[in-house]
Amino acid sequence: MIIQLTILYLIFSNSQYCKLGVKLWSGIFLIFGSGLKLLGIFLEMSFKEGSNLETIIWQFLILIIGVSIFIMTEKNIEVIKK
Repeated sequence: MIIQLTILYLIFSNSQYCKLGVKLWSGIFLIFGSGLKLLGIFLEMSFKEGSNLETIIWQFLILIIGVSIFIMTEKNIEVIKK
């Protein structure tokens, strides 16, 4: 929650670190985190029978959202130096 509030502060205060903050947040927490979660799910599935398809779908959705936020941040946010 603190990280999201910090990102919002950077966005609304027109900080020069806004683009970096959004890219780090989406990269670490959305892309890397959901990627590790998916890896854990697939490793768990390889050792025991059965799978939770709903969890896999949610993690892929979060991964896709993270990648799209990362790409849109790179293309659409412009840092204006003061």
